[in-house]
Amino acid sequence: MNEIQNKEVYQGLNKLYANVTEILANARKRAYTAVNFAMVESYWLIGQQIVAKELYQLTCPS
Repeated sequence: MNEIQNKEVYQGLNKLYANVTEILANARKRAYTAVNFAMVESYWLIGQQIVAKELYQLTCPS
């Protein structure tokens, strides 16, 4: 290969690397978002359970 072909191959590989890096970064962001949503939902449900238990104890003392 001559120098021009080497440069084209190198540029193509750089573009491929940049695309793969962007795909992985986007996937990582989506994963963080999904995990954060699941954690917030879990905390919300736990809070609901606590409030329901407290309200039950206030309205139906044993």
